Amino acid sequence: MRSDATSVPAHYNLALAYGASGDPTAMQRELQEILRLDPRHPEAHLNLAALYLERQQYDLAWQHAQQAAHLGAAVQPLLEALRRLREQGR
Repeated sequence: MRSDATSVPAHYNLALAYGASGDPTAMQRELQEILRLDPRHPEAHLNLAALYLERQQYDLAWQHAQQAAHLGAAVQPLLEALRRLREQGR
């Protein structure tokens, strides 16, 4: 696959396909590639936040959720879940 900005939609579709097929490692790889190409891609940050939350990597989830929110993604439920976990000391 080409590694330029025009390939971002292809990487995003591939990431979603990997997620739907149950391959979170490949999904993460594609989402990270998107952010390498376009660090301001809100959906990539949002999906990484959800992936890290699922893996209980709360600091990374928080970072990506904050970035997604800053870029305009609707992340309020995710941020609330992360806040509750932080309050519980996780």
